[in-house]
Amino acid sequence: MKYKIYTIGAWDVRLVFCICDQVEDAENLLAEVFDSDDIPDIKIGGPQEAGAFLYYENWKGGVIWLPNVPKTPETVALMVHEAVHAANHILAMSGVELREIRAGVVNDEPWAYLVQDIVYEFLRWTQK
Repeated sequence: MKYKIYTIGAWDVRLVFCICDQVEDAENLLAEVFDSDDIPDIKIGGPQEAGAFLYYENWKGGVIWLPNVPKTPETVALMVHEAVHAANHILAMSGVELREIRAGVVNDEPWAYLVQDIVYEFLRWTQK
């Protein structure tokens, strides 16, 4: 297993990037990093074969899990897909109304920059 804990200071959140074979290992890492003895069950967005964003309901942060380092257009796109889930969760836990962003009622720059930052840090970490 390879992982990195990334702190996003502007949003007061820890995000873990994890590359390992099994999503169960990423679940264990989430429980370890977030010291989860007294918190609810892990939530996993979507199917777990190719990647997932794992988080706890009502907690900022979580784990972006991929089984392999993203190298192809398909796997990089999947990483971006999981980064969008992570950004949406972070913003929602910070009180930002996502439906307003999507409807164009408010400026979507905070969301765009957050996704960009997550993707940049993940790819910078894996492309060394």
